[in-house]
Amino acid sequence: MTDLVSLTARKVQDVVEEKGSVSLSHLETMVDSSYHLIFLAIDQLVADKKIRLIKKESDYILSGFENFAKV
Repeated sequence: MTDLVSLTARKVQDVVEEKGSVSLSHLETMVDSSYHLIFLAIDQLVADKKIRLIKKESDYILSGFENFAKV
């Protein structure tokens, strides 16, 4: 299971790095993994301070720390 979470975390991080920031709803369409794995991956990335998770009105925004000001 840890390998799947790590693999999914890498996919999520790649999308965030490529886009700068991305909504959770958009990310779910871009990463071919279950919601469970996506949420575990996001939790791991946030805990490791590799991405930021920001609550917006109706969605969450994922952003790299270097792109935080652009959100």
